[in-house]
Amino acid sequence: MIDAQEIMDARHAGEVRCILVSDAAGDLNAVLAQAGLQPDSSRLVEHHRATAHAILSAILHKDMPYQMPLMSKAEADGMADMILSSCEKPGSRYYSNGNWDTREAWHPLGESSFDAGIIVSCGEGRYFCVWFEDKD
Repeated sequence: MIDAQEIMDARHAGEVRCILVSDAAGDLNAVLAQAGLQPDSSRLVEHHRATAHAILSAILHKDMPYQMPLMSKAEADGMADMILSSCEKPGSRYYSNGNWDTREAWHPLGESSFDAGIIVSCGEGRYFCVWFEDKD
């Protein structure tokens, strides 16, 4: 599994949370709470893997408030693939609080001005959450 420090070193902005949750038994609110986010799963949107990858790549590529580049698009794509590949299994499901790839409406779950991330349901009650928070 990818190291949160590796993500922080590459992105060099805001906060990064990485957490693996087991025994959540399908309860996304429990996953959010354990990740230190507001336990309101109604704010999550399920996405296909390709969209989850695009969202994660967009968050890695540029900061959320000002869209300032943090790494190259190729580096962001590679890191997004590495993150998702390290935790997904056949049948995985992907959730986020909006779509940062297209900058569509998003629903805050953290305390910062901007927050977004991906939660991967890995099966057997296990979840992986990588979440980013940026301040304006």
